[in-house]
Amino acid sequence: MAKTENKRLSGISTASLAVFEGVFLGTIGLFVAILRALENTFQYTEQSQNLLKGLTFGLGTGIVLVVLLPIIYFAVGALIGAIHGVIYNYVATQMGGITLRLTDDK
Repeated sequence: MAKTENKRLSGISTASLAVFEGVFLGTIGLFVAILRALENTFQYTEQSQNLLKGLTFGLGTGIVLVVLLPIIYFAVGALIGAIHGVIYNYVATQMGGITLRLTDDK
């Protein structure tokens, strides 16, 4: 029979939550940047009526986006994660935290 016990989560590491949310949003930023790079490439190709110019300018701006957007998304995600961590730790001290029911499957 599985043994069940309750544990209370009364606080979290603000830094680890900030890093987690930063990496999560940074990954989303990378996918957004790739889609924007492709969109820019198609737009420049269509506007210039020249495939080589479109690829050059589109991929040039796309590479900048692929580098900068994940960094910006990471920074915003880390800031939001730090704020979430501070708010959770404050609320958890006031309300006693979250009770987790853990089951041992042995």
